[in-house]
Amino acid sequence: MDAVDIPVIAAGGIYDGRGLVAALALGAQGVQMGTRFMCATECTIHSNVKEILIKAKDRDTIVTGRTTGHPVRIIRNKLARQFEERERQGALWKNWRSLEWDD
Repeated sequence: MDAVDIPVIAAGGIYDGRGLVAALALGAQGVQMGTRFMCATECTIHSNVKEILIKAKDRDTIVTGRTTGHPVRIIRNKLARQFEERERQGALWKNWRSLEWDD
């Protein structure tokens, strides 16, 4: 954070007050929490999804989307593995709405 002159928002792996305090102690102006709230009572996603998230360990996720410039950490599943393989093969994603690939 010493390298930039703009506010820094910490994100990723923050799921409790300790993570918040650590990010602020390191100089972040705030934190972004997303996945953590998916398991909240108020969230209306399916209970099966909540259960998968609660049971997931760090090795149950992968990062996809690096080739698109929009990396995202997701639960490892069949679609994630297929996406990962296509990226590894060098396929370019041209239409995210229809999952069309331009080989």
